[in-house]
Amino acid sequence: MASTYATPFKGRIKQVKANFKALIKGSLSISNFIHSVKARVDELAMLGALINGEDITDKILEELGEEYKELVRVIQAKDTFIAFNELHKKLFMFEAFLNTSHKPSLQFSPTTNAAVNRSSYRSQTSFGRSTPPPSP
Repeated sequence: MASTYATPFKGRIKQVKANFKALIKGSLSISNFIHSVKARVDELAMLGALINGEDITDKILEELGEEYKELVRVIQAKDTFIAFNELHKKLFMFEAFLNTSHKPSLQFSPTTNAAVNRSSYRSQTSFGRSTPPPSP
Protein backbone atom coordinates (compact mmCIF):
# COMPACT_ATOMS: atom_id res chain seq x y z
CA MET A 1 0.00 0.00 0.00
CA ALA A 2 2.84 2.45 0.76
CA SER A 3 4.28 1.97 -2.72
CA THR A 4 0.92 2.95 -4.25
CA TYR A 5 1.06 6.44 -2.72
CA ALA A 6 4.83 6.88 -2.98
CA THR A 7 4.85 7.00 -6.78
CA PRO A 8 2.59 10.06 -7.25
CA PHE A 9 4.46 11.79 -4.42
CA LYS A 10 7.82 11.23 -6.13
CA GLY A 11 6.24 12.18 -9.40
CA ARG A 12 5.04 15.46 -7.94
CA ILE A 13 8.51 16.22 -6.55
CA LYS A 14 10.02 15.59 -9.99
CA GLN A 15 7.41 17.79 -11.61
CA VAL A 16 7.98 20.71 -9.22
CA LYS A 17 11.77 20.35 -9.57
CA ALA A 18 11.39 20.45 -13.35
CA ASN A 19 9.20 23.54 -13.01
CA PHE A 20 11.87 25.14 -10.80
CA LYS A 21 14.61 24.40 -13.34
CA ALA A 22 12.45 25.71 -16.20
CA LEU A 23 11.70 29.05 -14.54
CA ILE A 24 12.74 32.06 -16.58
CA LYS A 25 12.57 35.71 -15.67
CA GLY A 26 11.84 36.98 -19.15
CA SER A 27 9.85 40.20 -18.91
CA LEU A 28 8.64 39.51 -15.36
CA SER A 29 9.38 42.05 -12.68
CA ILE A 30 11.81 41.01 -9.97
CA SER A 31 8.94 40.67 -7.49
CA ASN A 32 6.94 38.38 -9.78
CA PHE A 33 9.99 36.30 -10.68
CA ILE A 34 11.09 35.93 -7.05
CA HIS A 35 7.50 35.02 -6.11
CA SER A 36 7.54 32.23 -8.72
CA VAL A 37 10.87 30.91 -7.44
CA LYS A 38 9.72 31.03 -3.82
CA ALA A 39 6.44 29.26 -4.63
CA ARG A 40 8.35 26.32 -6.19
CA VAL A 41 10.88 26.22 -3.35
CA ASP A 42 8.12 26.30 -0.72
CA GLU A 43 6.18 23.55 -2.48
CA LEU A 44 9.27 21.37 -2.62
CA ALA A 45 9.87 22.01 1.07
CA MET A 46 6.31 20.92 1.85
CA LEU A 47 6.97 17.74 -0.12
CA GLY A 48 10.15 17.14 1.89
CA ALA A 49 12.54 17.93 -0.97
CA LEU A 50 14.64 20.86 0.15
CA ILE A 51 16.74 22.86 -2.29
CA ASN A 52 20.11 24.23 -1.22
CA GLY A 53 20.08 28.02 -0.74
CA GLU A 54 23.06 28.46 -3.05
CA ASP A 55 21.22 26.56 -5.79
CA ILE A 56 18.27 28.93 -5.40
CA THR A 57 20.56 31.97 -5.60
CA ASP A 58 22.38 30.54 -8.62
CA LYS A 59 19.08 29.90 -10.41
CA ILE A 60 17.90 33.46 -9.77
CA LEU A 61 21.18 35.04 -10.85
CA GLU A 62 21.47 33.00 -14.05
CA GLU A 63 18.01 34.13 -15.14
CA LEU A 64 18.73 37.85 -14.84
CA GLY A 65 19.38 39.79 -18.02
CA GLU A 66 22.30 41.94 -19.10
CA GLU A 67 20.99 44.96 -17.23
CA TYR A 68 21.64 43.12 -13.95
CA LYS A 69 25.18 41.97 -14.77
CA GLU A 70 26.85 44.54 -12.49
CA LEU A 71 24.85 43.38 -9.48
CA VAL A 72 25.30 39.71 -10.39
CA ARG A 73 29.09 40.14 -10.49
CA VAL A 74 29.12 41.79 -7.07
CA ILE A 75 26.98 39.03 -5.54
CA GLN A 76 29.03 36.27 -7.14
CA ALA A 77 32.29 37.89 -5.98
CA LYS A 78 31.22 37.76 -2.31
CA ASP A 79 32.92 35.10 -0.23
CA THR A 80 29.85 34.67 1.94
CA PHE A 81 26.46 33.27 1.02
CA ILE A 82 23.68 35.80 0.45
CA ALA A 83 20.37 34.97 2.10
CA PHE A 84 17.24 34.75 -0.04
CA ASN A 85 15.56 37.77 1.62
CA GLU A 86 18.69 39.90 1.25
CA LEU A 87 19.01 38.89 -2.41
CA HIS A 88 15.37 39.77 -3.02
CA LYS A 89 15.83 43.18 -1.38
CA LYS A 90 18.96 43.97 -3.40
CA LEU A 91 17.33 42.89 -6.66
CA PHE A 92 14.20 44.91 -5.90
CA MET A 93 16.28 48.03 -5.17
CA PHE A 94 18.39 47.49 -8.29
CA GLU A 95 15.25 47.11 -10.42
CA ALA A 96 13.93 50.39 -9.00
CA PHE A 97 17.25 52.03 -9.88
CA LEU A 98 17.06 50.66 -13.43
CA ASN A 99 13.49 51.89 -13.84
CA THR A 100 14.37 55.41 -12.74
CA SER A 101 17.65 55.63 -14.67
CA HIS A 102 16.05 54.55 -17.98
CA LYS A 103 13.39 57.26 -18.00
CA PRO A 104 13.70 59.30 -21.17
CA SER A 105 15.02 62.77 -20.52
CA LEU A 106 13.24 65.77 -21.89
CA GLN A 107 14.80 66.61 -25.20
CA PHE A 108 13.78 69.32 -27.57
CA SER A 109 13.62 68.75 -31.27
CA PRO A 110 15.41 71.17 -33.61
CA THR A 111 12.06 72.72 -34.57
CA THR A 112 11.18 73.31 -30.92
CA ASN A 113 14.58 74.89 -30.35
CA ALA A 114 14.15 77.17 -33.38
CA ALA A 115 10.68 78.21 -32.26
CA VAL A 116 11.97 79.05 -28.78
CA ASN A 117 14.84 81.07 -30.23
CA ARG A 118 12.51 82.98 -32.62
CA SER A 119 10.12 83.92 -29.83
CA SER A 120 13.08 85.05 -27.76
CA TYR A 121 14.28 87.18 -30.69
CA ARG A 122 10.80 88.68 -31.12
CA SER A 123 10.64 89.66 -27.47
CA GLN A 124 14.01 91.37 -27.84
CA THR A 125 12.89 93.26 -30.94
CA SER A 126 9.75 94.46 -29.21
CA PHE A 127 11.96 96.38 -26.81
CA GLY A 128 13.67 98.23 -29.65
CA ARG A 129 16.82 96.15 -29.69
CA SER A 130 16.35 95.10 -33.31
CA THR A 131 17.67 98.38 -34.67
CA PRO A 132 21.36 99.05 -34.41
CA PRO A 133 22.39 101.68 -31.90
CA PRO A 134 22.76 105.18 -33.35
CA SER A 135 26.26 106.01 -34.49
CA PRO A 136 27.99 108.89 -32.74
